[in-house]
Amino acid sequence: MHENIIVYIEKKRWYLGILNKCKHLQDDHRCGVYENRPQICREYSTENCDYHGGEYDFQILFTSAEQFRGYAEKKLGQPLIEPPKPPRIKRVGGRLSLPVMSS
Repeated sequence: MHENIIVYIEKKRWYLGILNKCKHLQDDHRCGVYENRPQICREYSTENCDYHGGEYDFQILFTSAEQFRGYAEKKLGQPLIEPPKPPRIKRVGGRLSLPVMSS
């Protein structure tokens, strides 16, 4: 559901590919927030980095939510249940009227 994000299966393992550069990457390719970088960045290692610009050996590649949904429905043998739609917010007399949620 996000731009420049892919999900793929390679050798029976699932992967998430983020095809964006970090907003804190400086022009010299160094981290602009290195001392305060998030934990995921602290744990990251280039030891298993896949970036090589060549061909990938995807078994399955999903580039859209529709492709992922189709795959899931085929694997499960049934349609997925649609998520409930969020309640509508109305204007009453110039004021917002929020729906009453019951428990």
